[in-house]
Amino acid sequence: MYRSWHLRSRVALRRRSVAGAILLTIGIGLQGCDGGADGSAAAAIDSAPPPVTVASPLVKTITEWYEFTGRFEAIESVEVRARVSGYVESVDFRDGQIVEQGQLLFVIDPRRYRAATEEASAQRASAQARVTLADAELARARELVDRETVSRSTYDQRLQEKLAAEAAVEMAAAALRQAELD
Repeated sequence: MYRSWHLRSRVALRRRSVAGAILLTIGIGLQGCDGGADGSAAAAIDSAPPPVTVASPLVKTITEWYEFTGRFEAIESVEVRARVSGYVESVDFRDGQIVEQGQLLFVIDPRRYRAATEEASAQRASAQARVTLADAELARARELVDRETVSRSTYDQRLQEKLAAEAAVEMAAAALRQAELD
């Protein structure tokens, strides 16, 4: 029951909209028929056509080209960072130049790092001298312990001094390697 009522109302709505469209079309058509401004429709038909300018076509060769806005970007890029700080002594490349991996780009003032390397080398030599002294004292302490003229704690102390001196040599060698790397 609801369905049949619904269908009937939709059909009635369509008929009304079609009838309204027809009436609107007729009204617009009749509005354009005013019979002429001066009352004579024949006067409007007999008037001359407006003047028209006519030009012959031009034949030319056209070069087609396109203009695009774009941006160039390198395929590969590199970020250059120094591993150490210092004053730049020289720049060994030009802007825009193609550079290869491992190529020298900058030279940083090496005097500071040369001095640090020499200092680390001297510290290693000093630590090596302490090891030599500790070896000699340990050998003497060993002889005296064997004769029982020195206490066992003195021998142990000399042994620890020797081990500490050997560790100092390793530490000085590591500092020298770091200074050479810089």
